[in-house]
Amino acid sequence: VLECIPTLLESLTDDELKREARGSENKTDTVSCLIRACKCVSVKTPQHHSLLKSLEMFRLKMILRLLQMSSF
Repeated sequence: VLECIPTLLESLTDDELKREARGSENKTDTVSCLIRACKCVSVKTPQHHSLLKSLEMFRLKMILRLLQMSSF
């Protein structure tokens, strides 16, 4: 499950991602909350260090993607 969530989030189109981000002031709020929840659960799994690192890298990629879509 923890490995499926980043895959599903990554498959969102730009329009879908914009809709998710539009409702909140902080554009990464929904995505960050999901990834933070995954990180909390992953601490309980064996080999959690590599999973935590990959989740954090994914979170940063999603923030970059949202920033690139934003019009300033």
